Formats: sequence, structure tokens, C-alpha cells
Amino acid sequence: MNEEIKSILKMVESGKISVEEGEKLIASIGKESPVLNHTPKTKKFIRIEIYSKEDDFEKEETKAKINIPLNLARTMLNMNLIKNQISVNASDIKIDFDEIIRLIENDADGELVNIESSTARVRIWID
Repeated sequence: MNEEIKSILKMVESGKISVEEGEKLIASIGKESPVLNHTPKTKKFIRIEIYSKEDDFEKEETKAKINIPLNLARTMLNMNLIKNQISVNASDIKIDFDEIIRLIENDADGELVNIESSTARVRIWID
């Protein structure tokens, strides 16, 4: 089983995406699509962590950790799967996902986003 399918199944198992969303992603693997073929095959991942701040503002609680193979990242971003996770766990943080897609397409590396609000923090990076 390839790494993309394993990653999708783990996201379904952990409840990060629905079964239907997982089916769509698995079905899209290997199809002739400009979205999937545009990104070079790589072992890189886009990593997203969402934290909520506790009342004392000194502690952060991890709300979500999302690790996606880079060659699936654009598809998932376009399907709003990541946006939905951020909206649920850090509703006061707004991110320009078109800019994230542009950075991925331009082979960006390292930290892409690190946004903090009074109630949450979102960090997105590629490694």
C-alpha cells in the first residue's frame, strides 16, 4: 500500500476527515489531473499544528496535528479539508489558502505560516 493511501486511512481513522472525503482522496490518486501531476513526487510533507491557549495564556493545548504528503496537499487544500479543521479549532484565525497553494507550487520549504491570536495558534510548514 502506498504512503498516500496509508496517510489518508490514518486521517479517516483519527476522525480528521470523513470516510467520504477519504474515498475521494484515494480515488484521485494516480488519475491524470493537473492538481496531482503538478507537484513533483517527493517524500516531503506539509505539517499543520493547531493549538488553543488555556485561560492562563501560558499553556497551549494541541487541538490538531495534520501531516499530509506534499503531493496530496493541494488537493486537500482545494477540498477545504484543512480549512475546516482550522475553522473548528481556531475560528478566529484566517489563512490565505491560495497563498499556501502558491508556495507549495513554488517548492517552498520550511515554515509557511505561524499565526497567533488571543485564543489559538496555527503553524504550517513543509519538511
